[in-house]
Amino acid sequence: MKSRAIFLFFGALTILFAQHGFQLTCIDDTFQYLMPGGLAFYRFHLKNVGSGSDSFEIKISVIESVPGWGCQVCARGRCVPPGVPLVFSLSPGEVETTIVVDIFAGQTPGREKVQFFCRSLGDTTLRRTQNLYAQVGQAIEEAIKPVFPIPSPLLFENVFYSIDGRAHFSELRKSGIYFLPNRRKVLVIKN
Repeated sequence: MKSRAIFLFFGALTILFAQHGFQLTCIDDTFQYLMPGGLAFYRFHLKNVGSGSDSFEIKISVIESVPGWGCQVCARGRCVPPGVPLVFSLSPGEVETTIVVDIFAGQTPGREKVQFFCRSLGDTTLRRTQNLYAQVGQAIEEAIKPVFPIPSPLLFENVFYSIDGRAHFSELRKSGIYFLPNRRKVLVIKN
């Protein structure tokens, strides 16, 4: 009986003096461009860096909304809409890699801003937020103008490439940004 009491005493001390902490990492770019009807996903890794087991709460909230768009947060095979928390436990050193925030773009152009929230339930002062953005509309890559023939032996005749690598067959002569594939150079033309 005495050994059991000692075990319970030290177990209680461990709980009282357990250090809580976590590392949260977003694996994907937090600003993503989409086609209408597309899906942006943001994967997170959450690591318990505390000295004891801890429970964590994650949830999302929509900060800027676009009509017809939707989002959810998923972890451990369960998905919930904005405002609904997911709670799970991690042992010391354990990493949760199944956390994903999905933003479903509708047909309406715009930018959706979603805030991801995570906190330790062992020490509720330990919390972190991450803003996530998805946009349907003109992105930098989409603003690049079609390429035009450049009188140069560097390119095949009438076949040119925009900076995103798309081949174009054109006789247009306009300002723009162009990629010279066999020289691995970017060429900026201003008229």
